[in-house]
Amino acid sequence: MEKEYRSLYNFLSCDAHSNIRALISRHVDIKGEGFEVVFYKDEPLEHHFSYLDGAAGVMVDTSGMMHELFKTGQEGTVKEYGKRLDELRIRLLAT
Repeated sequence: MEKEYRSLYNFLSCDAHSNIRALISRHVDIKGEGFEVVFYKDEPLEHHFSYLDGAAGVMVDTSGMMHELFKTGQEGTVKEYGKRLDELRIRLLAT
């Protein structure tokens, strides 16, 4: 499951286990040649888009697979969610 590990799981695992990358992201402000340690960074919502996008993509794709497997007749509904997610991604990337 190397592909899965290198995707969303890797980022979430680093955050959950306080990996050095996560600690730097959360508590270090790099300023020119130096840095400043901060207790709390009030990150803008955009900082979390990659996590939200990854989770939404996994949920839509997995839902589609489950509906196809169990032949629920809702495959079209899930495809519509996928289209809406694609539109949202395009809109967010344009900003």
